Amino acid sequence: MVKPLSRFAVVGMGILGKRHANAQVNNPKAELVAVCDLFESQMTEFIAAHPEVKLYTDHKKMFAENQIDIAIVCTQDPYHKEPILSAIESGVKYIICEKPLVTNMKDAREIQEAADRAGTTILVAFSLRMQRCDRAFRQLAAGGYLGKPLHGDVDCDDCIYVPKHLWGKKSAEWAKASSPVYFLFSHAIDYVTFYLAPAKVKKVYAVGKQEGMGSYCDYCETILTFDDGTVVRMKCDWTRKIPTLTENTINFTYTDAGVIYHRQPPIGRPMIRFDFEEEYKMNRAFDFLCKEKYVARKIVDMNAYCKYAIEMLAEENNEAYAASSVYMLDYLNHDGFKGMEECICKLDGGIYQVEVVDAINKSMETDLPVYL
Repeated sequence: MVKPLSRFAVVGMGILGKRHANAQVNNPKAELVAVCDLFESQMTEFIAAHPEVKLYTDHKKMFAENQIDIAIVCTQDPYHKEPILSAIESGVKYIICEKPLVTNMKDAREIQEAADRAGTTILVAFSLRMQRCDRAFRQLAAGGYLGKPLHGDVDCDDCIYVPKHLWGKKSAEWAKASSPVYFLFSHAIDYVTFYLAPAKVKKVYAVGKQEGMGSYCDYCETILTFDDGTVVRMKCDWTRKIPTLTENTINFTYTDAGVIYHRQPPIGRPMIRFDFEEEYKMNRAFDFLCKEKYVARKIVDMNAYCKYAIEMLAEENNEAYAASSVYMLDYLNHDGFKGMEECICKLDGGIYQVEVVDAINKSMETDLPVYL
């Protein structure tokens, strides 16, 4: 019998690194062996609470001195490549990288070549597609319950607090090395392509504006044209003056239904709603959701233009929060993961997202459409 993978190490102990470290140290199926950050102060509180975990400021030394099954890379967006290659060179066979994989195609290809040579499995932690509202959307779309996709509209914005203050004294440095395209569109591109799979982006046109914080833009609007004809407008902005840290709304039009997904609304509760013109189409979709054990309710309003709807509240459907690495460990160990395989983003999916972002950047730079 093959021994299950269990021994973890985390590189980068910022907000997400601490989230993954805490999730694994409390996961009965895992053993957190070591954590690493350039700044020891980032790990002081965590190590005080978990003295059995080893502390390092050099990831090469950490990988050399410990037998690690799975490395979790949570460094800042532009600095993923070096610890990934270090883990591969040290013989680590499984790596979970926070999104985005990298911020340019040159680094993506270098990682792919190294992983292929070593036989290393790399997963990218796009956690939003693991949420049950997203999975319900994907299943209804893939099952034909919504009809054919026509067009979509996505807004994913951050409060100006994010580039100015989220990372403390390092915020300005981090923002200059990143942009909302890397930070926000990476998620949006992933979940939009997750909903529309197997369709792929074939053309990108984008415009952006620089307000002095990001590496090249602080606002971007883009049109993605997919190879099945679906057109999606996407906007990201981290200069918003809003009371919440982030706002994220998603609208899609299908031939048989409309989808409104308030993932992180400015007011109200996160929810997804499917509107139908015909009652029997609503009933088919509702019966499927009930069979899959989603919590949903039918809404019939004879005064509405689309009279039949299904609504799902995120709080009634999402499991108790767990970092994506918890689900990914179950996936790698084939442990209780049935039905969620497509929620895992593998290396090719992470590289595809980088390719689309690269096309967005080129389109902004040239003011021309870019074809993939």
